[in-house]
Amino acid sequence: MQYKINSHTEYRINSQGVNFKPQILVVTRLITYVKNTKCNQELESIFGTKYSNILRIPFETENEIVRRWVSRFDIYPYLKRFTKVKTIPILSDIPRPPPPPPPKPLVKPSASKGSKRTQSLLSFRLFCA
Repeated sequence: MQYKINSHTEYRINSQGVNFKPQILVVTRLITYVKNTKCNQELESIFGTKYSNILRIPFETENEIVRRWVSRFDIYPYLKRFTKVKTIPILSDIPRPPPPPPPKPLVKPSASKGSKRTQSLLSFRLFCA
């Protein structure tokens, strides 16, 4: 199954007032010693797509880069370090919208005059002070 941003999808995004170029980044492992494949290329664009790339990152130990192929049964010790160390720079490069402002507390009106005065003072402290 191939996922790609085609011109129809791009038209739909733009017609709804969203003004951005979607970026699809497939993160996978870089294998340095391979022949006749592109597994040793760090960044590769996905054929037939716009705005889509494959980013390959090598596995590392505490001291060195793992250059050999690793079996799927032996891969788990490398995954924890891979996700902790290597994905932080990737996530920092992704543009994100600013966080929404914190919600303002809701002050519910009540019937008594004492409650209204308390609510008024509380509202003033929350919103004006």
